[in-house]
Amino acid sequence: MGTLALRRALKGMGSISNDTSDREKNMNEKTPPLVVWHGSQVTSAARQKLLGQQPVTLWLTGFSAAGKFMLAFAVERALIDQGRACYVLDGDNVRHGLNRDLGFSAANP
Repeated sequence: MGTLALRRALKGMGSISNDTSDREKNMNEKTPPLVVWHGSQVTSAARQKLLGQQPVTLWLTGFSAAGKFMLAFAVERALIDQGRACYVLDGDNVRHGLNRDLGFSAANP
C-alpha cells in the first residue's frame, strides 16, 4: 500500500491527539486492589531521544473480520519503510501465546 493510499485509508478513522486528559482520567479511575501500577525506570523522554521520534498509539477497534489487522500491518509496513520504529500488537496473536486459554465470554475476567 502506497503512502497516498494509506492516507486515504486512515482519513476517516479520526484524529491523533497529544491530549492526555482521557488517559489521565482513565488512570485515575478506581482499579481492583490487586492491580498495581509499576513505574518504569526509563522515561518517555529517554525513549524519544533513543528512537528519535515521539510515541503514538493507534488503537483500531471494530467488528471481527472488518479489516483492522490488514490496515494495522499496512500502517506498520509504511512506518518501517519510513525508518520509524513501530509494532503491531494484535489481540488474536496475544491469544496464541500469553492468553491462549482466554475466550470471549463474560466468564473470562
